[in-house]
Amino acid sequence: MMKTMKSLVACFALGLSLLLVPQEAHAVEFNAYVCSVTFFPGPTIWGNTGAISFHVSTQIGCPTGAPTTLHRLCTSGRTAADCPRDTSYTYTSAALHAVMQILSQAALYQQRVTMETFTTCVGPNTTCVRAISFTR
Repeated sequence: MMKTMKSLVACFALGLSLLLVPQEAHAVEFNAYVCSVTFFPGPTIWGNTGAISFHVSTQIGCPTGAPTTLHRLCTSGRTAADCPRDTSYTYTSAALHAVMQILSQAALYQQRVTMETFTTCVGPNTTCVRAISFTR
């Protein structure tokens, strides 16, 4: 009886621990056009070595009145709610500058970008960029 009780307690504890471990949210992928891009030199709340803020639209040319969404690419040391919690999704300074150039070109030439967003961010109830890729 005592062994059975210990087994039940152990199973309950294991089940509870699995429920309490934060799980990474499922990423959502979508295509958009870059409307505007801004670089913020660090340190900022989006990172010690700078950040990028950019607006995207699902409509080519980002026509006036079309809905846009704001996204940020963060670096280490970020504290802003809309930055990824996991440091593997933040950018180095060199990578940030390279992405800035590509985002600027995508805005200028209205090239489509594919983004993955997820909700495992520094703050609750926010969405942050997990990955971004560029279409030629």
